[in-house]
Amino acid sequence: MPVNAVPQGTVLLIQLSDRLDTHTAKAGDHFQARLSEALTAGNGQTIDAGKKIKGHISAVEPGLRRRLLLSFDEIETGHGWVPLIATVT
Repeated sequence: MPVNAVPQGTVLLIQLSDRLDTHTAKAGDHFQARLSEALTAGNGQTIDAGKKIKGHISAVEPGLRRRLLLSFDEIETGHGWVPLIATVT
């Protein structure tokens, strides 16, 4: 694991900055969120709460209760934007 990676299984809290509507959302739509609490990498470096996260909708599951699959692409750090791979639970 790279030293600046966050260990697999780490839980991070985020808050959506953009409204996502299951009735109008479609795959490929982009959204932004913010980190709700500080996040620490394996090497001890911290990304402060409030930093922006960019993502997109990967899929929309149809049905009575439509579901959105959200993918995260990048996170803002003190050194610019870096890739972020995460799933929503």
